[in-house]
Amino acid sequence: YEPGDTLMLIAPFLLAFGADDAFLREVARSPENTSLIDGAREAIRYLQEMEDFFLISTSYEQYVSFAAELLGVPPDNVFCTSFPIDELSREVEESDKKMVKEWARRIQRMPVIQPSSDGRLSPDCLRAKEEIDRFFWNLLPRTSFSSIMRTVRPVGGGRKFQALRQALEKQGRDLSESAVIGDSITDSVMLEKVREAGGLALSFNGNRYAIRCANVAVISDNCL
Repeated sequence: YEPGDTLMLIAPFLLAFGADDAFLREVARSPENTSLIDGAREAIRYLQEMEDFFLISTSYEQYVSFAAELLGVPPDNVFCTSFPIDELSREVEESDKKMVKEWARRIQRMPVIQPSSDGRLSPDCLRAKEEIDRFFWNLLPRTSFSSIMRTVRPVGGGRKFQALRQALEKQGRDLSESAVIGDSITDSVMLEKVREAGGLALSFNGNRYAIRCANVAVISDNCL
């Protein structure tokens, strides 16, 4: 399991409930999903004037391509999670889609899985966790959704770091010369590797995973 693999785990649900490429792109362009933090365009334009700028995101391509368009990042400088949902949908049997829908309703009725004050899971949460593990790792791989589990490889954790290496190879640059910005657990490996190599690992409005792996942390409501 890599950070960001949630995008692989939710893919069967999107397919089962009829989402397609057009729907994902429509959602990506909706006003509530296209808001940018103040100064984002200006900050990225400034960085692009200084050096080659790459956008490495764990999100699905349908979302990232639109974000890159908004920010003026060329497609060749974008790394993200490929999700050919229309192509994958044709490989899934209707009976398997029905099964996933039934499990979705079953999961909705389960308790929220979170530890109590002593760090332990309640018996109900443990049962829910065991059932969800059984669904993802025992049942789904034996259905026509198995190809989706193999195809959707989210760009997070170690895979995001590999994307960074590819970006540096394009430039003929070393890891120690890189500067990366991240905010979550999906960026933690990339941030840590760059910090260890002597590059700049910057957490911007990051959570504890990003801050722990960075050598600079910034909190601001403006990207500039």
